[in-house]
Amino acid sequence: MNNKLYLVLFILFIISCKTPENKNNDNIDKSVSVANDLNSNQARVFSLPSPFQISAIIKLVGIDYNKTFIENTANNNIAYSSPIYKALNLGVNYVDIYYSTVYEKYEVSVVYLEKIEKLMDELGLKTKKDFNLVDRFEKNIHNKDSLDYFIKLYQNDIQEYYNISEEKQIAFIIMTGIYVEGLYLLTNIYENNLQNKMLNSFMDNSIKKVLFQQATVSDNLIELLSSYNDSKLDFLLEKLKTIQTEFNNMKIEYSSDSNNNITDVKINKKHIHNLMKVSTDIRNSIIAEKK
Repeated sequence: MNNKLYLVLFILFIISCKTPENKNNDNIDKSVSVANDLNSNQARVFSLPSPFQISAIIKLVGIDYNKTFIENTANNNIAYSSPIYKALNLGVNYVDIYYSTVYEKYEVSVVYLEKIEKLMDELGLKTKKDFNLVDRFEKNIHNKDSLDYFIKLYQNDIQEYYNISEEKQIAFIIMTGIYVEGLYLLTNIYENNLQNKMLNSFMDNSIKKVLFQQATVSDNLIELLSSYNDSKLDFLLEKLKTIQTEFNNMKIEYSSDSNNNITDVKINKKHIHNLMKVSTDIRNSIIAEKK
């Protein structure tokens, strides 16, 4: 793939990693759309996951925080041996820190901040200027702006690493972790609220709209990771293809208005349940470092 495409893809991934309360709310209901600057015949558009999108939409539609969905990552003390799993779990923890932060569970957020700092340090993504960020945040634990600032510093480190490193595929491995954790969180929260009869029509349709977007994201991640032709990524591609198969089985129907905005999405609840099981299995294998 063209290096210019890589650069635009990753820079826009970093830009997308902003707080859910940012004044530009357009990002709440959209995946990150990115394109390269090649000629019109070569240009490609990719929709990629952002770590805050799922948490933002869940909060926006009025669903309560549920700590049970992220307890096992918060309590997880596995020392990952593989750089691929370190990168995947960095993506997972990025989603979980945003989930805890948008609901103002700052004591939980600091747990994820420590995990993110450790994984970034092990991956060589953390710079000396970030030294002791966790200690600094703990002194301001109820200051959301302080947490947002520290998260952005880490994201800047990833961007700087990307600009100088030959191993640019790490960006898409991190994105894969973000994608899987977001899908896991979204489908499990949907299923939980459905079973407990707490899912109103607005929540139902809003979540289905986001699921509709996620189908495209799996296709894009598969294409991007496949472009490396790296056998070490084969197991990850197989996991993504399992998700892709579930989406293909859904036969999603949707309607749109005159401006092409999606207004209604129809997905069989059985298919969402199946996707929940698949994404949960994949997510659990990632946090347990099992292929």
